Amino acid sequence: MKMFLIKRLSFYNIKLSILYRLYYIKYYYPFMFVHKPLCEKYVKDSISLLGIIYFCRSCFFLYLGALLGFAIGFGVRLSSTILFALAICTIFVVIISYPPIYKYNSRLMRDIVRFLAGLLCACLTIYLFRVNLFFCAFEVLFLICIKKLYNKKRNPDKICAGCKELGKNKACSGYRKQTDALLELEENFSKHLTIRKELLDD
Repeated sequence: MKMFLIKRLSFYNIKLSILYRLYYIKYYYPFMFVHKPLCEKYVKDSISLLGIIYFCRSCFFLYLGALLGFAIGFGVRLSSTILFALAICTIFVVIISYPPIYKYNSRLMRDIVRFLAGLLCACLTIYLFRVNLFFCAFEVLFLICIKKLYNKKRNPDKICAGCKELGKNKACSGYRKQTDALLELEENFSKHLTIRKELLDD
């Protein structure tokens, strides 16, 4: 009986977890793809589509380049010489994407670097996949390791350093919209649980 109860509670917790994630997507989706505050200081680091959904600008251009890269990789054949040149260019772009170097570029230059990174990495991955699966797997593993290494060089704790609004007992201008969305999420999720409990009690 005890084991059955544990399994039942576990299944109930899983359902609640899934339900919460659905609520999270419903109310917080406009901010799921932005990595910095939506304040004046970082206004150039995010892109808003129709004022409805926000994207990290660097990621936006990275994935835009990747989509084009996949299309080129599947649609165009390259000689071994051009493939080698593509690999060299990819390595160069990956190097200049190193955070301590990347952060000193202008916003336009960062957009170009991110776009080229997505384009070249996607192209190279598809071409290697078509030529040699071992080389393709090695390249993917290499890019994963590079991503983890680069992430360690980023310091999100310094994003708000020196901000005049830091330390105040209210949400700052950069996180006000996100905070309002989370409050609405919690309020509606709590209402759902209350109504559900009342129905079960009846």
